[in-house]
Amino acid sequence: MEYIELSDETKIIGRTLMTRVILAKDCKYGKKGDKGGWVEHLGSCGKETWIADEAMLMGLATLMDNAVLKDNAIVSGQSRVEKNAVISGDAQVKDKATVSGKAQVMGKAIVQGQALVEGDAIIKDDVVMWGKAKLFSGTWIESPFQAQGPVHFVSQSRPDRLYIGCIEKTFLGWITGGYSVAKKYDAHKNNEYVSYENMIQPIIEKYLKYCEDNDI
Repeated sequence: MEYIELSDETKIIGRTLMTRVILAKDCKYGKKGDKGGWVEHLGSCGKETWIADEAMLMGLATLMDNAVLKDNAIVSGQSRVEKNAVISGDAQVKDKATVSGKAQVMGKAIVQGQALVEGDAIIKDDVVMWGKAKLFSGTWIESPFQAQGPVHFVSQSRPDRLYIGCIEKTFLGWITGGYSVAKKYDAHKNNEYVSYENMIQPIIEKYLKYCEDNDI
């Protein structure tokens, strides 16, 4: 680990032994010997990552590339934080979730399940990402739409776009072209598409109202 090494300071969280890290050399994060946060396995850290303040990296979770944990953030489970992602505040990334790109998870936000947050997305406050939700852009102060439909998981990937299963379209795209997709997968035969259509319309209305209220 180029920037991180273990100190002699330890503590027990539940039944887990955590060790405080320190900077191994002068770098962009500070001076050699500066104290950082806590790690369960030093091997979970990449060469240029840093854990600051009282943040914790636990379990089989990994911190790679130039990713940073700080404040009281906790990354655990088998989750991954990579590239230039920053996890801060009291945020949590857990289970098998991934935060990547220039994404930021802050405040009391939680990313869990198999959720993916990347691009320049910022999630904060009381946002909770779960399931197989994917988020690629926008600043979110409340949870993006996520639901398990009759067959596929449905999630808002950007402020004006939805994933249904592995297919992403704009709101308008789903309204105008969604039936052809449903027909291709025989979803129209069991009224599955009708259920999705009922999910989409309220989201569109909510988004349009947000745009109007914020002069977007």
